[in-house]
This record gives sequence, C-alpha cells and structure tokens, in this order.
Amino acid sequence: MDGKFPASKDRDQKEGVNIRATEISSAAIPFGHFVTILEAQLGYPIIHDTELSGDDMALKYARDDAPGGDGPSVPAALSDGGLKLETRRAPVEVSVID
Repeated sequence: MDGKFPASKDRDQKEGVNIRATEISSAAIPFGHFVTILEAQLGYPIIHDTELSGDDMALKYARDDAPGGDGPSVPAALSDGGLKLETRRAPVEVSVID
C-alpha cells in the first residue's frame, strides 16, 4: 500500500517516536508499533488488520478532549493516508489480576 506510510529508505535511521495530544510521528518503527501508540492515545483497542510494514509515519488529527483540536478526526486522518478505521466486534485478549 502506498500513501503516507512508506517503508523507511534510510536503513541506518534510528528509531524515534514523537507523541503529542493531536499528532503522532515516527521513524524506523514497524507499523504495528504505530498502531499500538495510536491505541494508547485514543484509549480503545485497535486491531491492526493491514499488510503494511512501513515504518515512517505521521498522523495529525483532532481530539475532543485535547487543546488545539482543529483538524481532521482520527478516521479522516487515517483515510487521508489510504487507511480505514471501522468499528466492528472482534475477540480481544483480556488479562485479569485477582
């Protein structure tokens, strides 16, 4: 898949992630790690159901609970990158500590 999530061309690039209230950008990390970061920012589970392996990503979005929230919603921002965020039911793993 092409779009805003290409594989890094510089294989010697160090891993890095920049996380802000309305922006996530990263270099030299697997796409699955990017999804995990987005999941933590949004506070709900996201299932990585793509074949993407690109590791240079940037996503700017608006959140209702964050200052400076002008911009696209998360689904719209992902759509701009050629991805789709959809709601569906799926089994998830849950750990319980008693």
